[in-house]
Amino acid sequence: MAAEQITLTASMLPSLPKAKGVYAIFARNKENGKPCHCKFVGETDNLRGETSAHFSKNEPNEGLRVFMQSGKTKLLLYQLLPNTSKAERGKTEKEWVKEMSPKFNKKES
Repeated sequence: MAAEQITLTASMLPSLPKAKGVYAIFARNKENGKPCHCKFVGETDNLRGETSAHFSKNEPNEGLRVFMQSGKTKLLLYQLLPNTSKAERGKTEKEWVKEMSPKFNKKES
């Protein structure tokens, strides 16, 4: 299944699927509208719920919380991975982290 990209706003959160997948949150390049400066990559059992949690004032990752609460345009790139295990999604997540170098992911030991 191919990855999809959408402009991420709090008002569109209810339209996200409650599905397993891998996702990345980006800033948007002002000049060409394309994703730039990856902020976070994650895997989830519930894309809608996890993405909604990042908009919360209770988001534990301070850098991500500040970005998500800002007025900056956010882009969400996601790939739904139904019928996958957490380990399988974790493998894809690690590949995306390596490729996209997100600013606010925790560094692995």
